[in-house]
Amino acid sequence: MKKALFSIALALFSTLPTFAQYSIGAGYLESTKNSGSVSSGQSGFYFGVNNAIGNLGPFKVTPGVFLEYATSSSSVDYFGIAGASGKATEVYLDIPVHLSYSVNVEGAKMFAFAGPMFSVGLVSDIESNASILGHSTGSTTIDQYAGNENYGRFDLMVGGGVGVDINVLRLTLGYHYGLADRDSGAADLHRSNFNIGLAFLF
Repeated sequence: MKKALFSIALALFSTLPTFAQYSIGAGYLESTKNSGSVSSGQSGFYFGVNNAIGNLGPFKVTPGVFLEYATSSSSVDYFGIAGASGKATEVYLDIPVHLSYSVNVEGAKMFAFAGPMFSVGLVSDIESNASILGHSTGSTTIDQYAGNENYGRFDLMVGGGVGVDINVLRLTLGYHYGLADRDSGAADLHRSNFNIGLAFLF
């Protein structure tokens, strides 16, 4: 399935017109899951490519393909006698299809963008470790997609952000919220992410 998703993403870019403005970039992200009044967060990075297509003046369609990687960790220690730690790791393939509007301001181009983003979970692992007197007693790793049939891979997110182009550099700030309930076996579970990134235009 992962090969098929990447093939679709590559096929999408192979059909783009030659007048598209491409960019490649990376950045920092904060991913949050909310279930009722309970929330949990992860931090990490993303990287990928996107472009601006169209001859509608300041309006452009801006599709992209990105990978995001986020982790969180926690640990407890009982007076040095016993302890436990855990780490959660998630990887997503994101395909945003935004509409952007730009204006030129004193040699820079400022823009805003909004629209849907299709997100597919590739990895969702939870690793736990236990120790006694500083010695590990074993570790376990749970694949949430294999071990929890209620936890879904697919999400349709909506959001937007702002950015600025200065020469060949682009700075962006964005936010997306997932519409899909990621866990059908519990209270509504929705994912959101905030990101800030830097890209090179070519």
